[in-house]
Amino acid sequence: GMVISDVGVAMDTIAYQSSFERGLDISLNSPSVLPPTDKSKEAMTRGVEMLVSAVTHMNNAEMAGCSPPDCVKELAANARSAAHSTVARMAASSAVVLLKNEKHLLQLVNARKTLAISGPA
Repeated sequence: GMVISDVGVAMDTIAYQSSFERGLDISLNSPSVLPPTDKSKEAMTRGVEMLVSAVTHMNNAEMAGCSPPDCVKELAANARSAAHSTVARMAASSAVVLLKNEKHLLQLVNARKTLAISGPA
């Protein structure tokens, strides 16, 4: 899997740089946020390689080469069935950890005592 930081999460450039060194793979912040160090450049490169590998893997999976009209049936399949939704929820709940700040990977500032989390429960 990959560790991905959302936009605006890393505001402290020192924490931002070290987060790549601690395991962050992809940050949705602008690359102009900081001048990377040699160590963080290497870590960022590793993250980009993981992302490209994942996209390539997904594109080469079951639906590889699937473009209408060759696979209209597959594209029109009901992916919102009860069985599909159950499997999707189980996969998501076992694959996602919202906040587990091991080794201070998340760029949380100790001085702030409030944390906002948004999204469906």
